[in-house]
Amino acid sequence: MPVTYVQVPVPEEHVPKVIALLADLDRGFHIASPTSPEEAGAEIFLDSNLVIRMYLDSEERHRRLLDYLAGRAGDWVYTSEIAEALGVTTGSKGMAGVFGAFGRRAKHRYGGAKPWELAWDPTRGEAKYRVDPEVAAWIKEGSAA
Repeated sequence: MPVTYVQVPVPEEHVPKVIALLADLDRGFHIASPTSPEEAGAEIFLDSNLVIRMYLDSEERHRRLLDYLAGRAGDWVYTSEIAEALGVTTGSKGMAGVFGAFGRRAKHRYGGAKPWELAWDPTRGEAKYRVDPEVAAWIKEGSAA
């Protein structure tokens, strides 16, 4: 069956999220959408308890990711740099699996909240991540627990 493509304007900062959503749809995942205006506007805010819980709930590769980002608090770090630092031999593509797995867990356990900011850099053609210094301190607190 032929595929028909349509152009949909997407704000640049949301491109990685749209790509992740499309990948989940291709994998056959059910994508829930809010059913009420209240649900659509619900936003989860990070606090120390939530970030520490995220850390403690994490498997080793996600803990290493969180530790790495916390060690660079306030700085933007590109996916390829993270892959190299964590020894992910498949580079940015391998990191997509790491971030995707965390994102699915975040969606189901933490209301979609993640401890990092994400932005797309069109000049490099890759995503970059940043952890706020306060969030980094909570990650380090979780690491010490």
